[in-house]
Amino acid sequence: MTATDIVISPKHQTIHVVTDAASYDRNGVLAGFVPKFYPAPGWPGGIAIRGMSVATPILGYELTNAFATFDDVVECIEIVLPSIVNRWQLTNHIELLLVGFSESRGGPEAYVIETTDQTPIGVPEGTKGEYLPEPFVLQRLPNVIVGPVIPGDIILDAWFEGLSEDDEPAVLQNKLRKVIEMQRHALFDDRIHWIGGYAQHTTITREGITQCLLQRWSEDQIGQLINPAPIDWPKWNVAHGFSPGRRLGAG
Repeated sequence: MTATDIVISPKHQTIHVVTDAASYDRNGVLAGFVPKFYPAPGWPGGIAIRGMSVATPILGYELTNAFATFDDVVECIEIVLPSIVNRWQLTNHIELLLVGFSESRGGPEAYVIETTDQTPIGVPEGTKGEYLPEPFVLQRLPNVIVGPVIPGDIILDAWFEGLSEDDEPAVLQNKLRKVIEMQRHALFDDRIHWIGGYAQHTTITREGITQCLLQRWSEDQIGQLINPAPIDWPKWNVAHGFSPGRRLGAG
């Protein structure tokens, strides 16, 4: 269950993607830390991978070398992706998120495409999210996507006021730092923490791509489950320029 948070800002003509770096087995035991966004400066844009993290450089290389423009990828990915997956024997579940600037439609966009109908790690068996289409069917995403969805009690405890596609870039970066910290501390239906290693922020404009680290979680150790250090949200908020808010249950 990779954290993949995307904000498309038509107002600022900017795309923001935040991903974590944890790679693990199906039980949540850490196997390593890998980047999960593959930039494509020539489009400009790129892909993020959820599921089979080793597929990020493979699919990134294949798609960026096969297509000169983002519009070409959007038009043809449903046709070419099955053959790429078969050639590389990428049999495990992959959720590919595609972002870039469409010249024909005049702005930044985000899409999702799945490679199997398997249930992703961390998602209860027999359930499918709102934006999990059938295999090899490209689906456009809304301008703001937060995945995995953050439980309501953490949103309240962290005193989070939400993301907006119209936020100024510096404000949005700070909010995205808070989003992935909330995702890290969430326990999902399997009672496992899935977000770890470090958080990478990719910013894409028509002029190019920049990347930076938002957070690094040094307590995460390969061979172990992710066990986030306790967090005091009022103190965290003050330290990062947010209103301190209140704790759950406070009057």
